[in-house]
Amino acid sequence: EIASGFLSTLGLPFLTLLYQSLIESDRSLCLTAKDNQAISGFICGSREAGQVFRRFAQGRRWQIAWALRGLLLRPRILKGILETARYGKRGDINSQIPDAELFSLVVQGQARRTGIGSALVAALAERLAASDINQLKVVVGEELEGAASFYQNLGFKAVGVIEVHAGRRSQIMVASTASFLSKSRNNS
Repeated sequence: EIASGFLSTLGLPFLTLLYQSLIESDRSLCLTAKDNQAISGFICGSREAGQVFRRFAQGRRWQIAWALRGLLLRPRILKGILETARYGKRGDINSQIPDAELFSLVVQGQARRTGIGSALVAALAERLAASDINQLKVVVGEELEGAASFYQNLGFKAVGVIEVHAGRRSQIMVASTASFLSKSRNNS
């Protein structure tokens, strides 16, 4: 369960559409980790984040509208949707920041601090590297200090700050996908 962040406020029908689209996209990667036949974690990312979300919005607009039908009348939700739709289009992201992005990483509570999150990030980075993607970004809310520390420990470096939602700052963190290849070779 994704319990924090704006997208979680949009409800299960919307999130189901979004993740179904990510799974079906040839530009996205969604991976799971299993522990005793149960899913203990998942990660989703993309080689071309902007294009993936544009295709999602254009190709499923009526399904999205239906999934959000009860929420679109709430000004705060509508504002958040518009801010999210503009993410990356406003020129607020430096052209040196990679388009490849880690969107979501979730590890079940009992499986946290077991290395599953690190393994999922490494698996995503390795697959991106195999597709000639050299760098990967993740956007971390400023209030999520634990998440920022987790990514820093994996080799991500803070390279900028963005406000996807007005008044809520997030760090843009970038890592080399090649660094994950060398780590996995050293662990083999």
